[in-house]
Formats: sequence, structure tokens, C-alpha cells
Amino acid sequence: LPLGAFDVAAAWYLPDCADKSFEWGPETTKRCEGFVGSVPVYETVIGFYSLPDNKYANAQNFEDFYGARLCRMKAWFVHDLEPHGLIEPNITMVRPENPAECIEAVINGTADVASFEVQSASAAIAQLGIGLDEIKENPFLTTVVSLHYLVHKTNPNGRKYIALLNRGLNEMRQSGEW
Repeated sequence: LPLGAFDVAAAWYLPDCADKSFEWGPETTKRCEGFVGSVPVYETVIGFYSLPDNKYANAQNFEDFYGARLCRMKAWFVHDLEPHGLIEPNITMVRPENPAECIEAVINGTADVASFEVQSASAAIAQLGIGLDEIKENPFLTTVVSLHYLVHKTNPNGRKYIALLNRGLNEMRQSGEW
């Protein structure tokens, strides 16, 4: 997008960039400063997974995760963690390549908690053949993130594209087609 090879990208997670109640990290700041997003296209739930007897298994607030080694894949966003202080030095990030490696990190003890999209977690758990008694989704804490169409702010027609997409998405919602 910054090079102008494409005008619009689909299915990017985007935080509420207007929220200034804390300081966004560099990865999130780059996303907020460089791109304009559409209204949400899809929302996903991000869960937190640990061993059932782990002290983080039943955390009831995000501060209960402080001190944990938290696994989130290398290329994944962290903007849902930042507002809750789930950043270094409050936690230690473990950043493998894929969801299965995060689940394995929890099982083998190199991470205390894995956090990512619940459907990906279910698929990774099934792929590894791990029983639901071996790893537990925290029943109290989740985050919800939304996917958007994005344009780069340097695109001269970018805001027009987003306005057009927003109009169509909102029309689908209002008509019931959504």
C-alpha cells in the first residue's frame, strides 16, 4: 500500500486509533499514523490460554497477567494488549511463527499464556491433538478486535475509497443483508 501497488487491502486488524488514554507501541503507532480504515468488516474474539493448574488460568483482570510470559505470534498485532498494560516490562513476550507453536510453548512451559484468535486456537489445539483438559481458555478475559479495509494515507484517492466502502458496508447493515 505505501508503494501504491494496491489501493485497498482487506482484512487488517485496526485499533481505535483515536484512543489517547495511553501510549500506543511503535507497531500500533505505525498502523495508526500510516493508514485509514473502514468501518469494521468483521469482529473476532481473542482468548487467553494456559495450563489448567497455571496461576493465570483463572485471571479475572488483565493485571493478573503481569509477570507472565505471554505468547503471541511474531507477525500478529498487539494493540489489544497495549491498553491493558500487557506489554514489556509488565509481561515477557514470546513470539513464535504460528498458533501451534504458541500452544506448544504453553504446554512445554516456555510460555505461561498464549493469546490469539479463538478459532485459530481451537484449530491449533486440534492439530496438536491436545485434549481440552490439557489447556484451558480463560473464562473471564477476552479482547475483541475488528478487521477493516485499509488504505495508505498517501493514496490520493484513499479516503474516497474508504468512504465508498463504508457507504456500502453501512447499507448492507441497514438493509439486513449483513
